[in-house]
Amino acid sequence: MGKNQNEIKVEEFIFKDVSQAERIQLLQNNAERREEFSYSRPYTSAELENMKDDFAQKSIRLSEINDELEGIKEQFKSVMKPIKEETSKLLSGIKLKTAVVTESVFLLANQEDGTMEYRNEQGYLVHFRKLLPEERQLKLQIKQTGTE
Repeated sequence: MGKNQNEIKVEEFIFKDVSQAERIQLLQNNAERREEFSYSRPYTSAELENMKDDFAQKSIRLSEINDELEGIKEQFKSVMKPIKEETSKLLSGIKLKTAVVTESVFLLANQEDGTMEYRNEQGYLVHFRKLLPEERQLKLQIKQTGTE
């Protein structure tokens, strides 16, 4: 039966009393073969400190750049806002094929149809509605008596 990994005693660091070049030679001489292999190697405390310092510096720089970016975004937004508003109006006009205009109009009471006609200076009917009671002309017929 095979041994459990917890039961296997493996020396963590071998050939520690020789130079790096000699260690590589000894490993080469004793190995079955050599191949590429990925594994997790813990960082040294010096490497971790360097990484933390680098991280802090880059975070500060990134914050500064983000602040600059926000300022630039605001400048562009202020330039873009009127253009967006105008394109929105244009798109609305294209979709609806009409424009909302405010101009002086003439209100003409059409007593026959019972409508109030709104006409622009060119004479076009731009709107109409029912006449209000006070706009109606009442036809009063007065009967004459034979006493006159």
